[in-house]
Amino acid sequence: MASGQVQVNLCGLWCRERLTVIESENADMREELSAFDPAFFDEIEDLKYDHHHLQLQCTEYESIVRELSGQLGINATTFSNAAD
Repeated sequence: MASGQVQVNLCGLWCRERLTVIESENADMREELSAFDPAFFDEIEDLKYDHHHLQLQCTEYESIVRELSGQLGINATTFSNAAD
């Protein structure tokens, strides 16, 4: 057998072994995920949506606090540092 054929056969063997390992890992992961129903993932998406909108709301409120603090002559960063 020529050297090139040996390399091709070894690569084919390695690929088949790697495929077997990946298929096994895939089956394990599918089994783990089967514990979660679609409602779980829907809830996760809802939470992500809510979190995003709450972040936007916080940014808006921070802007309002800075604006009002400026009007009152108060340093708004004093309050944010105290909260940390």
